[in-house]
Amino acid sequence: MIRATPLYFPDFSRSQYQPSPSGKDVPPVRPSLFGWIHEPSPEASLNTGIILCDSVGHSDTRYLHRKLAEHLTASGFTTLRFDYYGTGNSSGSDDEPGLVESWVNGINAAVDALTGPRDLSRVCLMGFRLGATLAIAAAAKRSDGAVSDLVLWGPLARGKTLSREIRMAQTLHYGKRRSEHSEATLLSRHFFGFLPVQSTLEDLEKLDATSIERQPARRAWLVQRGDQPIDAALIKRFEELNVAITLDSVPTDPCVPLHPNLPYIAPFAEKVKEWLQSDDQSNGIPVLYAGSAHVKAAHSATGQTLPAVPMSAAVRESTLVFSAEPYLFGILSEPASPNASKTGQAVLFLTSGTSHHIGPGRLYVAASRDLAAMGHTAFRFDLSGIGDSPASGENNEGLRLPKDAVMQVRLAMDALTRERGIQQFTLCGLCSGARLAFAVALADDRVIDIQMINPPSFQGQRQNYHLLVQLRHVLGNAGKWHRAFKGGVYSKLAKRELRAFLAAGRAFLSGGLSRLTQKSISRVSRNDAGSAGSTVLIGDTASDAAGQGTTTDASELRSQLLRLYKRGVKPLIIYSGKDRGISYFNHFVKKTAEELELPVLMYPEADHLFSEPHRELLLTLIAKYLRPAVVSQPGQSLKHSAQSTGARPGSGIHAALRDRAAAAVQATTSSRPSDRSLGMAKPG
Repeated sequence: MIRATPLYFPDFSRSQYQPSPSGKDVPPVRPSLFGWIHEPSPEASLNTGIILCDSVGHSDTRYLHRKLAEHLTASGFTTLRFDYYGTGNSSGSDDEPGLVESWVNGINAAVDALTGPRDLSRVCLMGFRLGATLAIAAAAKRSDGAVSDLVLWGPLARGKTLSREIRMAQTLHYGKRRSEHSEATLLSRHFFGFLPVQSTLEDLEKLDATSIERQPARRAWLVQRGDQPIDAALIKRFEELNVAITLDSVPTDPCVPLHPNLPYIAPFAEKVKEWLQSDDQSNGIPVLYAGSAHVKAAHSATGQTLPAVPMSAAVRESTLVFSAEPYLFGILSEPASPNASKTGQAVLFLTSGTSHHIGPGRLYVAASRDLAAMGHTAFRFDLSGIGDSPASGENNEGLRLPKDAVMQVRLAMDALTRERGIQQFTLCGLCSGARLAFAVALADDRVIDIQMINPPSFQGQRQNYHLLVQLRHVLGNAGKWHRAFKGGVYSKLAKRELRAFLAAGRAFLSGGLSRLTQKSISRVSRNDAGSAGSTVLIGDTASDAAGQGTTTDASELRSQLLRLYKRGVKPLIIYSGKDRGISYFNHFVKKTAEELELPVLMYPEADHLFSEPHRELLLTLIAKYLRPAVVSQPGQSLKHSAQSTGARPGSGIHAALRDRAAAAVQATTSSRPSDRSLGMAKPG
């Protein structure tokens, strides 16, 4: 049995004074790096530590690396995985200067955190893509020889390779419209998960593993990705520094989202063990592919928290394990000062699909810390089988929202009531997380507000409606067909997308016709056609996760919105331009939203994830549209209490929040809300 424990450890390479609210300097806040330590039982331990060095920005691989850490630890290794400075749950922001150097220093800080309290005989750095390059640089900086071995999966010999990929991705995304955008607009987390500001790109281009001056380790296992060979210059430099090299190859890349139970993980962990224990360096060790064994980790006990760690002068964070079965983990952001104003409510950020608690482009981390600095309590957490919450029972690992997602969100609310005495909650979710927020609000009266960002629907639904809309959009796009068959570097990408949607269409036609009549299909496939009672397959979130949809029409959805309205809950609904949920909204929600005066905003230039330059706008809207906590008197309904606070159910957003949001909109002229397609009046 292995044990997994979250930890914070200091990053001594960075510290800075931050202004206090009074304008005076406060003592420096020492940045902290967040990670997980996976430890084997004493009798199974090999007395060897492995540190996983992720490829920066690929947040979707979090659960994949968790599974890899579990398998490595099951083989007897003490394994540490962590977030670099400015990424994940660690301190800092990805728009700061000097990030690349901080990432390198962070690996050495992880080595110290792993070896400090443990008497390990050897330490191995295992890096992936850019993480492999950073691992080489970090090991070469050490003069104590603490790193004995390197496992490098698809290493980039030079950082300029990634810099070039970023610029190519920008060109592909914007195409001819590139000249219409400023350089700041083009620098988006959308492509690689971190913000490649100019200083970071310049530092990446200076990163060169072929020019290191000190032997990074005694041995290195270089794993080739598919048909992409290891750079000959890197191999030559290792040979010059007397690094014993083992070459190998695998047919896949761990830096892209993959199912964490792919068959190579367990055999790869075993081969790492075999390689580290081998004295013969002359022969390469082949990576085998067989069925993946199931590994069960013992995690921290329910209710266990780490001491709060300051993230800035105004914000502190702590971990919280709030359920043992299923095991559920989250990060709590709170005002740093115990005397800071508390708002009496907590904001819960709900994951979307298989995205974990950090959020796309670190959105939920930024929003949580912004809210905590304003005096709010914010909680971001993983549902079972996603991110850092392992699957349990019938929930699948990293594939979909768990069947009992509503119950798990309510467990998070119970935990905050138990740990912090909080009784009222606002739920914020993107995409399917927004849909989950709606379902939880219907099930629990403690929810006083919900913020729905690009909801694909308002109830868990089998994907028939959206599949038809997407099929029409993708297969009817002449440009995609042209790119697919003209050849060139992007032809494979276009062909892959078209094949995926054709396969989805065949699956729908083979299975969907048994559940929908031809009349229903023709009705929902039109963008705004049909009556208010048009039928689409919809079910609650739990049954949707299990694939058991039920039938709900617009009249039932209207009754659900009315139930929330009578409680004083008026969902804030935000859509980006051309989002697939807009047609659903127009078809099923628009009329009721107008009747109840729900706050509905649309930003035509924003993408689904509100990437730059619209990210700051979304963060502003999340904070400024946050409803004040409700103080109800005995015998007084929530609706009347809401009216007494100024957040009247029939008046939309109150004036102060409306004015601040309008100022944020004004600051980004290309992001002015447009409500023509929604038929809604602009706020203010």
